[in-house]
Amino acid sequence: MSKLPGKVLINDVEYIVEEGLGHMKLRRRDPVSGMKVENVFIPVPDSRERMVNFKAKAAQLILEEITK
Repeated sequence: MSKLPGKVLINDVEYIVEEGLGHMKLRRRDPVSGMKVENVFIPVPDSRERMVNFKAKAAQLILEEITK
């Protein structure tokens, strides 16, 4: 995990930054409503990468069936 600062300023809004396993959260308090706003960023593989992995796994399973 990279070490990020605990607070960042984005467009004059202060966010609290938290890093977890495989995700990052930006939290702030909305000044108008007083509600807590939380944005969660989770990296996901793009569809091209998933398709390549699927094709490789399918080819592996076919080869296993053929060589039995």
